[in-house]
Amino acid sequence: MRLALPALLCSTAAALLAPATPSRRTVKLNGFFDDMMDKFVVSENDESKQNPPPPEPEKDDRDVAEKLFGFFFGEVEDAPMGLTRMSVDTQPDQYTAETSGNSNPAVAGDDADLKAWVRPVLLQTMLAKLPMYEVYDSNQDGWTPQAFHDAVDRRGPGVVLATSTDGQKFGGYNSKGWVGLGENRAGLSNFLFAWRRDGGFDKLPKVGGAGMGVVDKPETGPYFGPEGLTIPLFSKSPRRARCKLGPYYQRMPSGGNSMFEGGAGEVALTRLQVFVGDWGGEPIPFDDAIPFSLT
Repeated sequence: MRLALPALLCSTAAALLAPATPSRRTVKLNGFFDDMMDKFVVSENDESKQNPPPPEPEKDDRDVAEKLFGFFFGEVEDAPMGLTRMSVDTQPDQYTAETSGNSNPAVAGDDADLKAWVRPVLLQTMLAKLPMYEVYDSNQDGWTPQAFHDAVDRRGPGVVLATSTDGQKFGGYNSKGWVGLGENRAGLSNFLFAWRRDGGFDKLPKVGGAGMGVVDKPETGPYFGPEGLTIPLFSKSPRRARCKLGPYYQRMPSGGNSMFEGGAGEVALTRLQVFVGDWGGEPIPFDDAIPFSLT
């Protein structure tokens, strides 16, 4: 018995010191805890990175009226029912004349007078990029109302260019043209223009609304308003032009009520010309009576 006790103690110590062999239960528990720990480890596959926070909402810059309109009638469309919304680019003649002083570029085929004196003033008009031609020249067609209307009627929008005896160039843009039926034709985008000696020009837009842009009577020459720029072509003095600014066309930048040099109210002319657009196969706009027009 004395010899067996040491052996027993040695075998027990060896068993305690030997590495333990894990049981199936231990392995299952270890795997469970490993899976649980993985769920708490932050990695590159973290859900916050897979689903980033939504972007900041866009700022609504509309005023109260626009918001109310959108709430009751729907948001404003760029092309409602497929139609392009009116803008100064698509329908320039629905707006008052552009008066920046910038020159409109020439168009291929412009003759000398058209290129030098007419085309530059036509920025923001229907004729800005359209081919044009001279339809009336007083020195060839005659200084009479009949000659004027025979040439210009039903040709659509046009530009009058006059030359005074002292060499000044001036005139007016008629956005609605002439038909010679005695109408007062509205023209919101109409304007008068006068070339200066320094090579620049002044554009004087229609004021007081669109009404009476031109007075289109068959017995007279061009009238821009009842008194803005009038060239009656009366037989007693067919070469006389008159100008009174203010009631229908804007005054000069200096405040003067005449665009003639020196502020004269009346000048004599050496030439009167009219240029119109070449519409090709397209319908000519405003080639008949306009019973009712706001612009």
